[in-house]
Amino acid sequence: MAISVEVSPGSGSVVTETERIGTINATITVSDDTESVPGGPTPVSFTSVSSTTHPGITMTPGTSSCTLVGTYEDSFTDQFKYVERGSSDLAGSPTTVVGLDNLPSNKMFYNLNQDTRNSVTKSYTVTATSSGGTNTFTVTHVINNEYESIRAAVAGYYEGVTTHV
Repeated sequence: MAISVEVSPGSGSVVTETERIGTINATITVSDDTESVPGGPTPVSFTSVSSTTHPGITMTPGTSSCTLVGTYEDSFTDQFKYVERGSSDLAGSPTTVVGLDNLPSNKMFYNLNQDTRNSVTKSYTVTATSSGGTNTFTVTHVINNEYESIRAAVAGYYEGVTTHV
């Protein structure tokens, strides 16, 4: 008897990769390869499958599978340094925040220290409960650091805003 996990979309326990501000819409299915034959071992019947999750992702449990759906919060640690509009780093104290989601609107940011990691891997611990006991599996999802995404985000931040006098 072997209990295994399969993800869709993806292969084995690896969800298909996504880009920087990525989404996940995956189904994780567990199965038992025991064949039902007279006098042989009895295949297990699953009663629940669930998973850990990450901010922005919703997990829906089931009896033989669970789903993970949502948009990841920014997984990269870009640092933005900004001042109030109409000020400068010489006239006031600059503020530094980590992550595009933490950069308030209507500020003048003048320094981006971009996270240059190629990717971040999110891990999920999947728990499958069955008549044979409890099994855990690790499922992974790679988020690639597509550098165009941060350029587009910066351009969008200033869209329609005058950045010079």
